[in-house]
Amino acid sequence: MKTVAFELEQDQLFCPLTGVDVMQDTDNVLPSPAMKFVYLTEFEALITEDETLMTRFLKYEAENNDQDYHYAFSRLMEELKNKENWLCMEVTTCGMACGPISSTNYFCFDMSYQAE
Repeated sequence: MKTVAFELEQDQLFCPLTGVDVMQDTDNVLPSPAMKFVYLTEFEALITEDETLMTRFLKYEAENNDQDYHYAFSRLMEELKNKENWLCMEVTTCGMACGPISSTNYFCFDMSYQAE
């Protein structure tokens, strides 16, 4: 899996395969069929429809006992580093509220996805 990090000033990111805006609020449903997962760092939440990925993530969470921030996700990323044809976008969005704010989330795509 290749990870690419970049910053955006707006909350829009489009799937490189389907063109769908993947930063839209979809009530914990992946907006693009080419997506493997989204990880929301602010909530330490993995959103995926892949039961194997979720099972591994939950296993790592149980091992951690809330000791290390993002432990489960770090372990999962380490496990997936040799996954071919997956692209993970580490996206940091920046803006202003009562001062500068930013958040980082991860969007992973299966670049071998083909529409039916």
